[in-house]
Amino acid sequence: GVNLIDTAPIYGEGHSEEVVGKAVEGFRDQVLIATKYGSYIQDGKGVHCSRPDSVLRELDQSLVRLGTDYVDMYIMHWPDNEGTPIEETMACVTDLKKAGKVRMLGLSNCDRGLIERACAVADIDIVQLPFSMLNQSALDDFLWCEQRGIDTMTWGSLGSGILTGSIREKPHFDEKDFRNTFYPFYREPMFSRIQEFLKTMDAVAARY
Repeated sequence: GVNLIDTAPIYGEGHSEEVVGKAVEGFRDQVLIATKYGSYIQDGKGVHCSRPDSVLRELDQSLVRLGTDYVDMYIMHWPDNEGTPIEETMACVTDLKKAGKVRMLGLSNCDRGLIERACAVADIDIVQLPFSMLNQSALDDFLWCEQRGIDTMTWGSLGSGILTGSIREKPHFDEKDFRNTFYPFYREPMFSRIQEFLKTMDAVAARY
């Protein structure tokens, strides 16, 4: 029943999109593909750039990797940190939507002010923010979007895997593993607190 795949160029530096493209070959019209722009690796470092020429280049590359001629959801991965006004970026992706290369426009990891600026100049269909039983910092923004008819998506919904209950002992990840560098859940005191929370979840799961 799954019909939505959420990927991005920066996941595996394009490898994720290539895998998705192969996976949906032959039934592309039966699935929704969400991919992103504005975050990529350059000279070994992460870059957040949503300049129009960069967005156009990224989309062309994504379409090739995905083996498709359109993307269902095109989402700004992170706010631009190179000085590009959000209005310029929105004008660019709106043109892509008019041209049929993308069907829906989205924002990810943006604060309320940036979302409002984007909504003032473009039709924003989706906002994607972190949300889980461990992180509800974006709850007010989700409710704000609901009140305005903007659909929402979440990321980190399983706490990078720790909410599955499969990790009960403090792991020793590779130093470059994102679970070490991006998420706080595997560091103390949070790790021990989550383990206590999982005991409650075990009891609920057993009951139902």
